[in-house]
Amino acid sequence: MPFNMSIANGFRNIWTVSDIQKSVLTSVVVSPSGHWLTSASAGSDLLFIDFHSGSVVGTVNLEGQFNVTVSVWRSDTLLYVGCSDGSTFQISVNYSPAVSQPVQIVHIC
Repeated sequence: MPFNMSIANGFRNIWTVSDIQKSVLTSVVVSPSGHWLTSASAGSDLLFIDFHSGSVVGTVNLEGQFNVTVSVWRSDTLLYVGCSDGSTFQISVNYSPAVSQPVQIVHIC
C-alpha cells in the first residue's frame, strides 16, 4: 500500500506514492461508492487510486498549466475538476479491463 506513517520535519506523512505524486496535494476526494480515490497535486497531476487496495489505476496530467483546486465526483464514472485559472474539466472514467483509454477529459470552459 502507498500509505506510510513516518515523521518528517515535525509533520506526519500519511500519503506517499513514490515517483508519481510528489507535489503538494490540492484536492483529495472519494467516489460515491467509496471505491475510487482521486488526488490532485500542485504539479497538475490527477491520481486515480483503488481505495480498497491502494493500487494506482491511472494518472492524468493537465499539462502543468494550472492547479486543480476542487474535485467533485458526480458518479463513480464522472468527475468534475476546477482549476486555479478558472478552467473546468469533466473527466469520464472507465476502469474496465477491456477499455484501452480508461480516462477521457472534456474541457468545459
